[in-house]
Amino acid sequence: MFSTIQRLVETFETVAVTPAQRAAQRNAIFAGIEDLAQASDTVLDRRLGIGARLNTIEQADAGREGGGVLLKTTLSGLRDVDYTRAISDFNLELTALQAAQQSFLKVQGLSLFNYLR
Repeated sequence: MFSTIQRLVETFETVAVTPAQRAAQRNAIFAGIEDLAQASDTVLDRRLGIGARLNTIEQADAGREGGGVLLKTTLSGLRDVDYTRAISDFNLELTALQAAQQSFLKVQGLSLFNYLR
């Protein structure tokens, strides 16, 4: 890109006297402008790629921070557990599970033929 700019500067510094020299100078200027446009597109593509990678890194960092908060909350819940309440909740859930199992066993044994008898 810098070499293209240097060539453009040299082209502008050159004095064109004849029509052929002016045409060559004009062609060199247009070629330089085209090269600069291509270089600008390349720089833009690189910036977009870097921006996408930076966005991915920021999302990963945010996910890591969220996971850290979740781990701290879970650890706090385990350390600060109320054993009386935990045992009570466990027994309640165990009773509900046993009742559901007993209901399933009774319903499983039923059929339409048993109902008709």
